[in-house]
Order: sequence, then C-alpha cells, then structure tokens
Amino acid sequence: MISKNQNITGFFFPHGQDMNLIFNVGPSLTRLPPFEFMEIEYLINMDLSSKLDFADVASNVGYGGRIVKPDQIKSEVTLRCSFNKNASIQRSDTKGINAGISSFD
Repeated sequence: MISKNQNITGFFFPHGQDMNLIFNVGPSLTRLPPFEFMEIEYLINMDLSSKLDFADVASNVGYGGRIVKPDQIKSEVTLRCSFNKNASIQRSDTKGINAGISSFD
C-alpha cells in the first residue's frame, strides 16, 4: 500500500566513531489526533565507500557533493524498520554495521 501522506525527510552525519541517521517519516498532520497511520516498513541502503567530489558549488548546495562514479554505488549497510499503526517500532534489523534503531517521542 502506498500512502500519499508520507513526507520523508532526514539526514545522515558522522559523530566521532558513530554514524547518525535521523529521518522523519511522519505524514503531514493537518488535523488533531487521533491520527490514522498505516503499518509501514522502511528499507534504507547506504554506500559508505563511494568517492565524493565537492568542486561543483551547485552540487554541494543541492546534494552535499557529487558521487564520482555513480554506476559503482553499492549497498554496504542496510537498515530495515517497520512500524505499527500506533507508530511504535514493530521490527528493526541491520546488516553490514553494528547498529541500533530507536524511536523518539
């Protein structure tokens, strides 16, 4: 099922030896609770080895840089997380990295 209400935003950044991925998967809320959420699963694939180029200002502003060889992008890390209708985490798992997935109220 595809929800037309999804507004996925987020960012990824290093913090010392850790990597943080913060993403907001909540729909646009235009009314007061109760909200109608659907059970949903997100699959996030990351390539941590591709070389980046920061010479082009427009690419830096719009995308945070340019991938030098986009045809060689590969999934090295996979994060999978599914949510219940009440927005609680139903299941989460990772591959390629020692990580935890948590939800914040």
